[in-house]
Amino acid sequence: MQGRKEILSLLNRRNYKEMLLSSLENTKLRLSPLDTRFLLRDLIGSGHIKTVQTPTGLLARISRD
Repeated sequence: MQGRKEILSLLNRRNYKEMLLSSLENTKLRLSPLDTRFLLRDLIGSGHIKTVQTPTGLLARISRD
């Protein structure tokens, strides 16, 4: 639960509420022992984060729904 909140707060602090998925996977989480990739897949599957294909790679964006 803490890992989810940490990832969502990291995205919320960005200007456009989005970040490249590859750079987001490389961030170290302070509050969660779980792997960042696992938490990202969990957030994508639950609908909190949407992914968009760009020329530079996949972009993780907070869903507005």
